[in-house]
Amino acid sequence: MVRILALTSILSLLHIASGCDLDDRRDAHSGVDQALKVDARAPAEASQVRFVLLSGDIDEVPADIEALIEDPSAGVRVLRRVLLGGIDATRPASFRDVDEGHYTVCAAVGLASGSRAASEAKMAAAYAAVGGGAELEADKLEAAAKLLKADPEFVVPETDWSATPLRCQTVEVTADPASRRVTLE
Repeated sequence: MVRILALTSILSLLHIASGCDLDDRRDAHSGVDQALKVDARAPAEASQVRFVLLSGDIDEVPADIEALIEDPSAGVRVLRRVLLGGIDATRPASFRDVDEGHYTVCAAVGLASGSRAASEAKMAAAYAAVGGGAELEADKLEAAAKLLKADPEFVVPETDWSATPLRCQTVEVTADPASRRVTLE
């Protein structure tokens, strides 16, 4: 099981580092009329952004996103989570099929560190070395992951989410399309 999780982690990171633009796939399935778009205003040096959609209000913004997700009182209210990374990190998250109602949206922006940027560059190079292009292909991702696993200097980059500020905002989603676009302050 650990081997599968490690491979899945590397494959996920390869996707983030590959620079593939998934807008066409995302828009084809986004259910535009019911989507809630949340912009975290992530800076260009953002590596990953984690978003959370909760029902209702939260009394107090937790210290970090892990505290929010692990809070037993918020657990039943967490409706969806989204992770955007690589070239998608600066884009708004899209929560599909959100009914009218009262919600809280939260986001944490993880910035690229020197070691993370180096690891992501290695991941992108490994994907290119096995013939990967703009379209993600499972067999090429798996081959790139094997190359990375064989590299003793490769370290799967991790973001310290406990050191990343969490921003939250309450949202009232109505029939007005403007209510479905949120920019976190």
